[in-house]
Amino acid sequence: MAHDLIAISPRKRSARDWHQLVKAYRERSCTREVFCRRHGVAVSTLDWWRRKLDRDSASSPTPGTEAPAELNFIDLSASPADHHGWGVELDLGGGMVLRLRRA
Repeated sequence: MAHDLIAISPRKRSARDWHQLVKAYRERSCTREVFCRRHGVAVSTLDWWRRKLDRDSASSPTPGTEAPAELNFIDLSASPADHHGWGVELDLGGGMVLRLRRA
């Protein structure tokens, strides 16, 4: 029971503070009302942060499970009638340019 308490000052809590409080709430051994009273927060505020953090974690992919980025390719193969070769120039920003040439 005493281990349910999280030492966060009553100042305006940061998102990190709320993340810790919600985590402690999920590991609690008391009712929601008792937990909120012990930590000096409104039940409705705790519920709002629980929903927000759940939405945020659901919308951010787990590392290693990100959907692959959509790739668009340009066919750079030379046709048999192409005598002049080709050149590709990529402006990488910051004054950097990548140049590819085929003779």
